[in-house]
Amino acid sequence: MTPTAFSAISANGQRPTPHVVILGGGFGGLYAAKALERAPARDVDRKLVKLTDSEIAYDYLIIATGATHSYFNHPEWESDAPGLKTIEDALEIRRRVLLAFEAAERETDRDAQQAWLTFVIIGGGPTGVELAGALSEIARHTMMRDFRTINPSSARIVLIEGKERVLPTYPLDLSKKAEDQLRGLGVDVITSAMVTSVDERSVGAAAPAARRSLPRGRCCGRRACRRRR
Repeated sequence: MTPTAFSAISANGQRPTPHVVILGGGFGGLYAAKALERAPARDVDRKLVKLTDSEIAYDYLIIATGATHSYFNHPEWESDAPGLKTIEDALEIRRRVLLAFEAAERETDRDAQQAWLTFVIIGGGPTGVELAGALSEIARHTMMRDFRTINPSSARIVLIEGKERVLPTYPLDLSKKAEDQLRGLGVDVITSAMVTSVDERSVGAAAPAARRSLPRGRCCGRRACRRRR
């Protein structure tokens, strides 16, 4: 983008009204649209966004289609803690969660059974908070009548956030309310803890005062768990 479109003066002495196109309907795109909702728009030539069956002209282009998840220079974590950005990711999470409950149902050893029912979610942003709450509700309500051996409500949902509070980019009161609601759902919320290791059975996390290792359960990274081989 260049500032010339705004500074240019047309032949009649008026500045041309810029045509802004926003790609992406997430937080960034919505806030941009809200900020520009009262601005007039016009059609222009030359600069085009090509869609499947049409084109949209623009002066300024805002790309807010989202970002991929980061493993902070640990790409080897991805196989055990897949991201949640697409419908395919969500379906894979669903598959892994259901397999974990089914494996716990077949398990005769109590410790191994609880390991299957332990889910760790890394990242206390909007996605991690929503997933933690959803998993807890699924375990405590949706699946209550689906198994004979295990009690699904005994599942442990752990949410790890490296900052001092969940939803760190939100106002403090909203973060506090979200954490209280998660704890009310039975979610174990751990803040100020940086993840140091991830494998298919455990997550290592270091807090400022101490280092801890979470139970040998299914490893999730904002996400769901990998089936034990």
